[in-house]
Amino acid sequence: MAARGIQNPWRILYFLCASARLAARSLSHAAFWKGSGYLLDPEVGGLAIYLSRPRTFAPQVESVRLEVVDVVGGRYPDVQALRLTPWYYYACHKPLQA
Repeated sequence: MAARGIQNPWRILYFLCASARLAARSLSHAAFWKGSGYLLDPEVGGLAIYLSRPRTFAPQVESVRLEVVDVVGGRYPDVQALRLTPWYYYACHKPLQA
C-alpha cells in the first residue's frame, strides 16, 4: 500500500530525525574517532558492541595469527557501494604451519 497525503513528508521527516540521532550518537563516541572500540547500544538494552573500521580490523586479526581473505560489504552482492555500506563481513583463515 502506497503512502498518501501527509504520510510521505512525515516519513521523510521521521527518517531524517532517526538518522540525525544515530549520527549524533556515533560521532560522540571515541570508538568512532579512534577507528575501533566499544559502543553501548541503548536500542538493545545497553549491549556493548565492538566496532572496528576496515583499516584497523586487519592488524587486530593478524595479531591472533589469522589472515583476511576477503572483505564484503553489508549490501553484497552490490560491490559498487563498498564505501557506503553500514557494515562489513570478513572472511578470515588461519594459515597452515610450515
